[in-house]
Amino acid sequence: MSQLTIARVLVIVGFIIGLTSFYQTVSHIGDPEFLLVGGDAIDHGYYHFFREAGGDIAAMAVVLLFLFCAPDNRTPITWTMAMIIALGYYAPYWVGMPFNDALAAPHMRAELAHILQAALVISGLFVARSSLQQNKD
Repeated sequence: MSQLTIARVLVIVGFIIGLTSFYQTVSHIGDPEFLLVGGDAIDHGYYHFFREAGGDIAAMAVVLLFLFCAPDNRTPITWTMAMIIALGYYAPYWVGMPFNDALAAPHMRAELAHILQAALVISGLFVARSSLQQNKD
């Protein structure tokens, strides 16, 4: 199995785990515990759904474009761009949690899922570095 195939599998498994978190967000829509009252009841679950949908889809699209693009397009700069968006998206999953409980997931199962999905995607990108085309300029 090639390094690129291993990278793709790691990332896709990480994304699948991430979709379980996304499902949990969707399941909170309409949940009375997520209703904010500021004059009117606002379903805060929708806020998280749209925020996560935008962030999840953008991060997944960039990383998948990198992993499945033509070999000539997998260059050090496109790898760096994929890594920046992955770190920007996943870093909040594990950067704040040890320092501030308010930044932690609601329970340990969710915390572990967040860390696992982040670790798989970031690891997959590191494994994919071996597939980079070097500029010949």
